[in-house]
Amino acid sequence: MLPRKSPRLSKLPTTSYYTKSQTQNKTVVPTTKDLASSIIYQQISGKAAQAIRTRFVKLFAEEYKVKVPEVVTGDFKWFPTAEMVLKKTSEELKSAGLSLRKAQYVLDLAQKFNDNNISAEGLHRMSDDEIRKLLIQVKGIGHWTVDMYLMMDLGHPDILPTTDLGIRKGIAKHFGLKNNLPPPDQMEQLTEHWRPYRSVGSWYMWRILDIKTAAD
Repeated sequence: MLPRKSPRLSKLPTTSYYTKSQTQNKTVVPTTKDLASSIIYQQISGKAAQAIRTRFVKLFAEEYKVKVPEVVTGDFKWFPTAEMVLKKTSEELKSAGLSLRKAQYVLDLAQKFNDNNISAEGLHRMSDDEIRKLLIQVKGIGHWTVDMYLMMDLGHPDILPTTDLGIRKGIAKHFGLKNNLPPPDQMEQLTEHWRPYRSVGSWYMWRILDIKTAAD
């Protein structure tokens, strides 16, 4: 366990993400839901993104006779399949509040799932690096989005999101780097002893700064 590898971290509380990471669910079935949601949430406030995701789901729910709550949270299981999404135009998706670019990104993601270029079975067989190489081919998905997906949605235990500002600041504070934000190679070196639980270490870095995540 990570606190034994890094005793200073044992002083921080162990709550949801730590517990989830230690008992990760290997039966998670990847779908368009998590990646499409990550695209929707990019570069806007969480409240605005939640409202857009709710309208996005409702755009399909009535046609498929699905009862949708007033606000769609991550716990709501139903989400339109890739095939359903592809029946909509970018203009129709924009009516949910998506920008034209994000609508195109979601359609590109759906097309890759529909063509089986991305599949649940394939993702479960792949290494972290293989998943990264595959998913960054999707328009609108970069390294940060993939790292969050690997950590939060697939529950992979050894992810260090080197492009996340909060984690960079947390590492700087934890290792006494004062105001110097570490570059990716230094982050890798400093946290080498966290392997194979760098996802948990990353969560602790958010906790140091009191940054809330979807797992909290």
